[in-house]
Amino acid sequence: MGFPPGMQLATVAFGIPLTATGKDVVTKVTVKPTSRVIWAATGQPLPEFSDSFTAEAGQLGQFQVPFIDQPGFIDSTGAAVTDFAFQISASWEFGNERPIDWSKNLKPLLGQSGPIDLDLVPDGPVSIPVTAPSAAVLGFGGRTGFVTLQESDLPQRLSVGDLSATYATKGEAGDKSHAITNAAIAYAPRATLQTIPTYDGSGVVVHPSVYFNPDGWNGYKYWMGMTPYTSADAALENPSIVVSQDGVTWAVPAGLTNPVEPTYPSPGNGYNSDPYLFVDGATMYLFWRTWDGIVSRDRHYYRTSTDGVIWTARTMVRDDVPATRRLVSPSYIKDANGWTVYAVDIVPTPRRIVRVKAATLAGTTTATVENVTVTGNAGDPWHIDVHKVGGEWQALVQDGGSGGGYLWAAVSNDGLNFTAGPSLIARVPGQWDAAYYKSCFVPAVKDGIAGWDAWIGGATFGASGNIIGRTFVRFDQLRIEVAALTSELALSRGEVSVIQAVNGIPPWIVGDTFARADNPTALGNANTGQTWTASSGSWKVASKAGQGQTVTNNIATIETGAVDHWANVTLTYPDTANTKTIIARYADASNFYRFGIFNGVLKLQKVVAGAATDLASPAGTISSGMSMGIRCAGSTIDLYLNNLLVATVTDAALASGTKVGMQDTTGAVRFTMFTARTS
Repeated sequence: MGFPPGMQLATVAFGIPLTATGKDVVTKVTVKPTSRVIWAATGQPLPEFSDSFTAEAGQLGQFQVPFIDQPGFIDSTGAAVTDFAFQISASWEFGNERPIDWSKNLKPLLGQSGPIDLDLVPDGPVSIPVTAPSAAVLGFGGRTGFVTLQESDLPQRLSVGDLSATYATKGEAGDKSHAITNAAIAYAPRATLQTIPTYDGSGVVVHPSVYFNPDGWNGYKYWMGMTPYTSADAALENPSIVVSQDGVTWAVPAGLTNPVEPTYPSPGNGYNSDPYLFVDGATMYLFWRTWDGIVSRDRHYYRTSTDGVIWTARTMVRDDVPATRRLVSPSYIKDANGWTVYAVDIVPTPRRIVRVKAATLAGTTTATVENVTVTGNAGDPWHIDVHKVGGEWQALVQDGGSGGGYLWAAVSNDGLNFTAGPSLIARVPGQWDAAYYKSCFVPAVKDGIAGWDAWIGGATFGASGNIIGRTFVRFDQLRIEVAALTSELALSRGEVSVIQAVNGIPPWIVGDTFARADNPTALGNANTGQTWTASSGSWKVASKAGQGQTVTNNIATIETGAVDHWANVTLTYPDTANTKTIIARYADASNFYRFGIFNGVLKLQKVVAGAATDLASPAGTISSGMSMGIRCAGSTIDLYLNNLLVATVTDAALASGTKVGMQDTTGAVRFTMFTARTS
């Protein structure tokens, strides 16, 4: 958009909608004044301005408009004008999908030093003009009481009201006015590795615990407690502090020498571990656990500081006999009712998450240890990170023991009965995140979705290297609803794809609805004419579905003629046992990729010279009637559930196969739609 020289312009930001297909979004923004206003320097009225650009789905778009109260605007009589509005219209197009559009009125005022978040402005004309900065936005979608804007930059501070958590406004980590409600819908993309300094110089960090304050605490927004664990050397496992302004670039605060707690006096007989940070007003608490092997005690200690540099002498707060209990990975939380401690008791089998409550911190020493009930995930806990968020207790759990395992979320309203979800982030075989260790989070909102700003710990304890990554864990009911709708539409969408393939419309190559006469001995020809080959086992067409006929290994393949291809299949089945996959880059019975369900677990495997290797275990909900997709483009492999991308893997082991297909080891799976296209 072009404006006359000399105008003072405000930056306006808005979210680009997400798409189920992951396509870039064509965005058109039109801005026009709601009344005739003249820029005195040129004598010309403000015209309607428009701009079009292509943006990545889920990112922020920006444009500029003039501040309305700046000197220089006049009306047709020459009188100064300092109060008018802009009508802003936007439309988005996703390929051939139906466009989305809205119209909003805005009054940008001088003094707004950061971008105006247009997503906070109600759609349509407003009876009371919305200004920026604004004391209160009237509401959006009926989902909030009011939202105040920071004058300094884009992150918004949410006021506790009738805010709907899932649809909260965008903001930085640390907002605590929202609830996640449902741990089962947690998911996160692969974490981006962080470089975190350690006093031994290795950079091998475990046991992160992060405190966040958007206004900063003693000059920094992010404070992390952690321990080095170089080559799994417990003598180095001593609580340390680092700080950051953005949660990405970390340093030791000026004046501090790590570790805060020195090495256990008799290495080999004991060690420190599991730091947890908590701030109460001006005081920061650093809690940690010590295994004292000399006297055979499992102990919790803490130090306090008012500046993060000078720390008090340590105070012991728990002293447990290992024959009775050993409480590892503690989280100490203070609220209006006193102190609550969560930890994992590693004495029983399986291990248990426990809770201790007391009016004072000293009281937690002798208070009753209660067993916490967890339903929804049977994983054996090893590390936890717990926070009270509004009225909810939220936990990030690592299972599997000292060698690492999976990560999952759990949530509770009463603090004693937690409901958990499945694995929330994929493990990547052969990489730093092949298994997960102690991880942590702070409550956050991103793209309008309540979730966690999370620091994910890996379980590869080498002599050097980074094993802490950062990601955002989303609790997105809307995503689940979209997935359900996508599933309902999959059949009709697939039929359209089949029609395109039948008519030779690129990029479609293969399409099959199996809607032909029953054939008890073969799948026959797809709707596009290619012949299905029973590469293993035997197949049939029955009641408009392709179906294997043995209980061992049924593989059916079809030719695409392209090495880079994208296949998708819809299937129904009676249970999640055994193996049900979609196949790509099939060269022969000993060389191919396959993605699907392996005894209830989603996996991508490569089969090379007959040997199967796991490449990824993406998080995702599996259910009968879903669709699975695999896209191969060079060494990049994308995995889809119900047309939603769930994982991306890099592997170059198989680069020649041009066939795609499907696999079943039960004889009970019904494949009802199969499509393939060039990628």
